[in-house]
Amino acid sequence: MAKGHYKFMLMLERLTENFETTFAMPDEDIMRQNVKDGEFMYFILKGQVKVTVENLSGHGGRVRWLSESQYFGEIAMFYNCERQATIKSNSYNTYARINKTFFDQFCLSYPQARKALRELIWHYNDSNQVFRKSLILHMP
Repeated sequence: MAKGHYKFMLMLERLTENFETTFAMPDEDIMRQNVKDGEFMYFILKGQVKVTVENLSGHGGRVRWLSESQYFGEIAMFYNCERQATIKSNSYNTYARINKTFFDQFCLSYPQARKALRELIWHYNDSNQVFRKSLILHMP
């Protein structure tokens, strides 16, 4: 086995050993937009969630669906900011989640994981994210 592959497998093993399993009922709010509670990042093991992102004026909102093998909650956990969307369970769902304390320790051991997640977040394309990027890029 190549050294890089072995390190990757060790990284995944450490990550999954620290997953906590949690469940949600249909129509249960998992997180609410604009609430500062970035303690967990969730991975959907079974079920589907509705993602609603209100616009900057707090009205309307864009809707997206996430299902098995997708994740959410990474932005607030990674940047220690308010939640960027409301996530509602669409069915009986099962999640694996990791907490911020473990994630921060994990990233100290595996800095490439933090870099990869930062890259993924930077390329998100919702209107709030695009607005924030334009502010950052145009700062003197």
